[in-house]
Amino acid sequence: MWVTLNHLSIQCIVGIYDFEREQPQELIVELALGLKHEDWLVAAGTGELARSIDYSRVAQQVREITQYAQFRLIESLYLVITHLFLSTPHASEDRVEIEAIRLSITKPLALSPSRQPMPSISGTMTKAQWSSISLSLPSHGQASQGESLTGLST
Repeated sequence: MWVTLNHLSIQCIVGIYDFEREQPQELIVELALGLKHEDWLVAAGTGELARSIDYSRVAQQVREITQYAQFRLIESLYLVITHLFLSTPHASEDRVEIEAIRLSITKPLALSPSRQPMPSISGTMTKAQWSSISLSLPSHGQASQGESLTGLST
């Protein structure tokens, strides 16, 4: 089963051009998190939120990451959001393990004030796919000079 957040509108600093680094602009995040079959069945039968997804908490986490980090590329934001939700929860975390993510990030004003066209990136990734990708990511030291792998200025 998928728990979906549609049209999460976030004002943030994002982009590579000077004018994009000065003024917040809108990003629209569409996010679906896939639950294990047994987790959502237990949640549905018992009302136990710990076996499902607290979508208000998910929205808050995505909003805080997006606003705080000031990414240069939306691809970097995609990477960080994917990492957040597909990483195995620590024992102290009160959250269910996510099996897959569908994520779309749209930058509606990137090309025109009329919002046409609206560039976006999107994809679906399973936990198994993420595990193989995250093992092959270069270390922080291999990022281009002045930028970390997440697109943040260093």
